Amino acid sequence: MNFNLLILLSLLGAATAFDKYPKEFVFELPDNEEFCFYEEFAQDAAKEAFNTVFRVIRGGNNDVDFAITAPDNQKVYEKQKQHFDEHEHTFRPGTYSFCFGNKFSTITHKQIYFALNRKRPESLAEEAGATNVPTAMSLLQTKMEAIHEYLVTVETVQSIYKVREAEGREISEDLNERVMVFSAILAMAVVVCGFGQVVVLRTFFSDKKSVSYPRYPTKA
Repeated sequence: MNFNLLILLSLLGAATAFDKYPKEFVFELPDNEEFCFYEEFAQDAAKEAFNTVFRVIRGGNNDVDFAITAPDNQKVYEKQKQHFDEHEHTFRPGTYSFCFGNKFSTITHKQIYFALNRKRPESLAEEAGATNVPTAMSLLQTKMEAIHEYLVTVETVQSIYKVREAEGREISEDLNERVMVFSAILAMAVVVCGFGQVVVLRTFFSDKKSVSYPRYPTKA
C-alpha cells in the first residue's frame, strides 16, 4: 500500500512539473548571428539526465553550430554545421547556455527546432525514488506502469509531429509563394499576348491602300 501511495504522489509531482519540461522552441536564426537560451538547474539536477534535441527545419544547407556552456564559461558540448543532433547530458547546479550559431552563413537565415527534456525513468518506481523496484506488481501497479509508458510514448510522438508540422508548414508556404509568383507571371504573359493580338488585328483593318488609275490623253 505504501508503494501505491508513493506512485500516486509521483504522478501528482509529475503533473505539477509538466509545465517545466519538456521545453520546446521553434525560432528564426538570422544570418551571421548567434542566439542563446539559458536554463538554470537546481541542486538535484545532478541526479537526473537531460536530453537535448535540435533540428534545422529550413535555411541554406540546413546546418547550424551548437554549443553548451557551463556556468564556469567552459564548453561542455559542441557540434558544428549539423542538421540534427540528439544527446544526453548531466548538468551541475548553475545556469547553462545553449547557443546556436549561424555566423558561417552570410545570406540565408535558419529556422530551428530545439527541445530540452528530462530523461524519463524506465519505471514509476524509479521516478518516485524507490530504492527497490518490485519485480512482482499488483494489478494497480501494472496499470499505472502501462499508463506511464503510454504517456511517454504520446509525448514523444507529439514532439515528432510538432517538428513535422513545422517542416510541412514551411514547405507549404514556400510552395504557395512559388505558385503566386508563377501565376502572376502567367497573368502578365496573358495580358501582353492579348494586347499584342489586338494591335496586330487592328493593323489588318486600318491599313488603307490608295488605288491609282492610269490617265489617258484626251483627243483635241
